[in-house]
Amino acid sequence: MTNKEILQDALNILEPIPKGNFITDKFTDFKGKCCALGHYAVDKGAMDAPLALERGSKELRLASVEAFKRLHPNILRCDLAAINNFNDINGYTEPEIKDRVIHFLKDAVAIEEDF
Repeated sequence: MTNKEILQDALNILEPIPKGNFITDKFTDFKGKCCALGHYAVDKGAMDAPLALERGSKELRLASVEAFKRLHPNILRCDLAAINNFNDINGYTEPEIKDRVIHFLKDAVAIEEDF
């Protein structure tokens, strides 16, 4: 899959998840709440241990870095985890975690070229 396809896949996975099921600062609470990367990893079948969750989300994290570079070339490095955890990242300032994550993913999949 290309980075753009991974980001579209993430958007498809994350959009239906209720806002209240997103958390910051950890992959999962093991009670149904996860960060964006955690939800993606769980959907991909990596749900049995924190290390599996991290490995399951690696492709999405790397794709988000590449998209952010294209969207905001003057910022050194940012990824979906930072957008999930902080509401002060270059235009992704929505108070709800899900809202800023979805905002970024929609911006990323709207990039014209494949990457």
